[in-house]
Amino acid sequence: MRIWKITSGHREWRSTILGDWIRNNYISLGTGYPRRSHVPRFFKEMRLGDKVVVVAEKHIYAIGEVKSKPRKPPRVKDEVYVKRRDVVWHKITKINYFDLPLFPKSLKKKLSMRPAIVPLRKKDWKFLSTLLRA
Repeated sequence: MRIWKITSGHREWRSTILGDWIRNNYISLGTGYPRRSHVPRFFKEMRLGDKVVVVAEKHIYAIGEVKSKPRKPPRVKDEVYVKRRDVVWHKITKINYFDLPLFPKSLKKKLSMRPAIVPLRKKDWKFLSTLLRA
């Protein structure tokens, strides 16, 4: 099992996309970034059973588990986010991790990194699951 930080990279649509992910039990990846590091992570490194931590703008929104291989949804309304993985959410929340005094600086840094998908360590998962009781 691996642990991944994921966020929507599209600033104008971020809240809409994150809400759709949580309501409809999936994560997605856009098509406009063929050479970015998060693309192979989404398609080749992420596996069934891996954990995902959804973050945006210094907040943790959800923690879940990957339940499908990448797939194209049956009907896509827009052409920005067309590849998906199904997710089961274990915890839906909104926690500002910068306001937590005992939150490790190294984990804050990883959660704030610009790539849409960043691998986390097992000790990061242990801390997050304890904090959020996921």
